Amino acid sequence: MGRTSANGVASMAAAAALTVVLTLLNPVPAGAQVVPETRIETVRLSDAAPRAAGRSQTSVTTNRPFAMLAFRFPAGASVRFRTSEDGRSWDPWQTARALGLAEGPDPASTERAAPERSHAVWVGPARWLEVDVTGAERSSVVATAIDPLGLSDSLVERARSALRAAFGAPARAWGAHAAITRAQWGADESWRRSAPSYAPVRTTFVHHTAGSNDYTAEEAPAIVRGIYAYHARTLGWNDIGYNALVDRFGRVYEGRYGGLERGVVGAHASGFNTGSFGVSLMGNFEAARPTEAMLRGAARILAWKLEQHGLTPYASARAKLNGVALRMVNGHRDVGATACPGAVTYGLLSRLRSEVDRRVLRTVTRLTGDWDGDGIDTPAYVRNGRWRLMDRLRSGRPDRAVTFGRAGDVFVAGDWDGDGIDTPGIRRGRRWLLTNDPLARSADLGLRFGEPDDVAVTGDWDGDGIDTVGVRRGRRWFLRNAHGPAADLLRVRFGDRDDTPLTGDWDGDGDDTIGVRRGSRWYLRHHNRSGSGLGDDAAFVLGASRDVPVGADWSGDGVDTPGVVRGTRWLLRLSPGGGRIG
Repeated sequence: MGRTSANGVASMAAAAALTVVLTLLNPVPAGAQVVPETRIETVRLSDAAPRAAGRSQTSVTTNRPFAMLAFRFPAGASVRFRTSEDGRSWDPWQTARALGLAEGPDPASTERAAPERSHAVWVGPARWLEVDVTGAERSSVVATAIDPLGLSDSLVERARSALRAAFGAPARAWGAHAAITRAQWGADESWRRSAPSYAPVRTTFVHHTAGSNDYTAEEAPAIVRGIYAYHARTLGWNDIGYNALVDRFGRVYEGRYGGLERGVVGAHASGFNTGSFGVSLMGNFEAARPTEAMLRGAARILAWKLEQHGLTPYASARAKLNGVALRMVNGHRDVGATACPGAVTYGLLSRLRSEVDRRVLRTVTRLTGDWDGDGIDTPAYVRNGRWRLMDRLRSGRPDRAVTFGRAGDVFVAGDWDGDGIDTPGIRRGRRWLLTNDPLARSADLGLRFGEPDDVAVTGDWDGDGIDTVGVRRGRRWFLRNAHGPAADLLRVRFGDRDDTPLTGDWDGDGDDTIGVRRGSRWYLRHHNRSGSGLGDDAAFVLGASRDVPVGADWSGDGVDTPGVVRGTRWLLRLSPGGGRIG
């Protein structure tokens, strides 16, 4: 698999030499994509003689070279195959894996289902095919030989194709995620049968292509082209079935046309395509393990996609699709009778979900606030200006989502007008923008305070019911008592530069005071005055140093108590002080 003959080496060397000449005479502009034509040949085994009398094993020489194979065969039949480039040296036998009823378009789709078809498998350059059929007549089996490499192209055509490596455009950045676009991997858009359909994305599925694991980085785009040709031209689907694909080198490919950032309805999980996003790992992982790069690539695209659609990409989150309770990241077999995404990949899904969590959480700000005015503080996650608010202390999806701010902002929250409801705020450099609108449609207050490197804090420092802003600079805290330019300013010395700052009403007297967390030890003040002793008012141990500390009024009794965020779990104490948690 992936082999290159001596003749092939000579041809490629000649093509490379001719490439230099063609480049000088007719340079291709940067970003242009010159890809070989993908050719498909139908091979009917009834046209070939068996290798021996009484055997179903058949040898076939195709009309042109190929690099991928698929088969059509009756239900209950078993098809083994092997290939050769010269008819003498053969690759090992493989078994054609059938596309199940769960694989393909939704039943109500205009796209045709593909019964009695197998997955398309990468075999590397070949010309000879040997097939062994059991459980059916040899004449009932048809092979589809696909050449996405241009193996029968002329020398000039091969040279033009080689220009792709030198002049290929960089992967397009979809937000924070880079992917190889359809144009870059060489999609022929004339193969698409209809315009894309769209639906809100509610969950994701992980697949495998059930093809070869033995391919080079240069061959991977050809495999995507071959899968596309098979899905669209042979199976009759509108387009390639997957929304995205990931090769063993961790590179992500844009799949079905319509915009990787949009809710394009694919053909990857029959009955569950509408409302989902399908990512396929390129290879067969029933026994083999995906590469670490491939798992990282899958985690990147999944985390990015879930965030794009405002979903909670955390392992504990659930979604319902067609009445089935699902996680945010699922294996294809969770919704159908299929081995996909392979036993090994399926066993790694928990780890993949954790990696998605980790990628999201490292760019997430955890905040607390009374978002609905019921007197009880609840969590919020903010990422790139997208706020996910919980109105109750329970696991599950957020109750509300608002947008305020953008990537690079520092996110804060407070009751800026004293109405009992906390609302968003941001710090952008020295500027603070605060909104009193729970829907965060626009800023109501703007002010300049502090320096960009200061740590932002907020709180009701004077007990008047209105939260205002503050900063910590090293050991020094600067706290404003009002929003206006003539606001009183409290100056306090407490803690050290490397401590994590905390604010809250730790004693229930109505005004917020400062505190710090150092390692796993918490030191809280009951006043906003300087002092030399860290533990003068309250000191305790809670959580681990890697936990994110949070403090809020979880019970509605007017006293803020501590808690920690550990990954996606919020571990909260309803009484002051430390002790065992989690």
